[in-house]
Amino acid sequence: MANRGDRWKRRALFALFFMLLVLPSLAGCTSGMSALGEPPAASDVDVDPWPRQLASGDNTFSLFQPQYESWDQGRLSGRAAVAVEDRVSSQPRYGVIWFTARTEVDKEARMVTLEDVTVSKADFPTTPDGGAAYLAALRQSLSGQPLTIALDRLQAELEVERVEDPGRIVQVRNDPPRIIVSQGPALLVRIDGQPVLREVAGTGLLRVVNTRVLLLLDRSAGRYYFWLMNRWLAAPKLDGPWAVLANPPASLGTAQQAAVQSGQVDLLDKPAPELKQLLQTGAIPAIYVSTVPAELVVLRGQPALAPIAATDILQVTNTDDDLFLYTPQQEYYVLLSGRWFRAKSLQGPWEYVASGLPGDFARIPESHPKGAVLASVPGTPQARQAVI
Repeated sequence: MANRGDRWKRRALFALFFMLLVLPSLAGCTSGMSALGEPPAASDVDVDPWPRQLASGDNTFSLFQPQYESWDQGRLSGRAAVAVEDRVSSQPRYGVIWFTARTEVDKEARMVTLEDVTVSKADFPTTPDGGAAYLAALRQSLSGQPLTIALDRLQAELEVERVEDPGRIVQVRNDPPRIIVSQGPALLVRIDGQPVLREVAGTGLLRVVNTRVLLLLDRSAGRYYFWLMNRWLAAPKLDGPWAVLANPPASLGTAQQAAVQSGQVDLLDKPAPELKQLLQTGAIPAIYVSTVPAELVVLRGQPALAPIAATDILQVTNTDDDLFLYTPQQEYYVLLSGRWFRAKSLQGPWEYVASGLPGDFARIPESHPKGAVLASVPGTPQARQAVI
């Protein structure tokens, strides 16, 4: 299993290659699509493939497909991701450069030559000097080094920049989800809003269709049924309490077959190892049914706390989630889907941390088992790398 401390690096790499490989391809689509099976026109393809290699001393720079920002009076500006390999580091370092260049256009060949390339700025978040040494080396390598690109591709990408309006601000809702902290094995069943019920032919049962699991209601008996790993559970309400159904009626088997034939069901027949082991003993996990956005944090018993060196943070060690206690405020912090939430108690209420995350979180060592959270701590090199 990969080191959890390296997770932020994988996130950054994914974001980096999505930006470099997927977005330029989408930009090229705006200039029109060729017929099915027809190869792209020569003017749509850069003569030299990306990334392009540049050598300087012990460093080898890989310059990826640039993203162009403006082209005015023969001057082109843009930015590009760069990977640097040297003899010391076992892994490449990634950063971004900003550049301008003078352009010469060959309209007949539909090609553009970039000359007098000037690198104005470089940002390598994980280097001690922020990339100052790399900036000097790149300036030297690119001076007098012309680059050739396809005219039609350049025009298409600049059109995308204009249409997308990079200055536009998108409002993001950060309302906290329902955060459930369980101190034992648990399962979260999500329903998309209030239950939507549909009759199951020949059974007298109603199925909740706005959830992926098999959840049924027998109105006459006032009972809900839930299929979990080869057994039926029953409860008087969605909130429970849930218990194993000893003698399930035949109508439940008919409803299950209908759900399987529809292809629109998750029978939960491959639970996590801890849940599988529990179910094999005859016990069941705590079942939480939520009709609103929810997140489940599972602890293996009462919170077990361990200090993180050089900080006032205690890590909750008996959970796979990113859960902490910040001792000066006596508040719990949890990281869920890249967003921080806090509460005075594990039972809540939880609130979104819009700003003011304690500075100690930035001091968590990268080598710590929870070092991956640094990618979600504003101002850290790992967070800047993740944005790249």
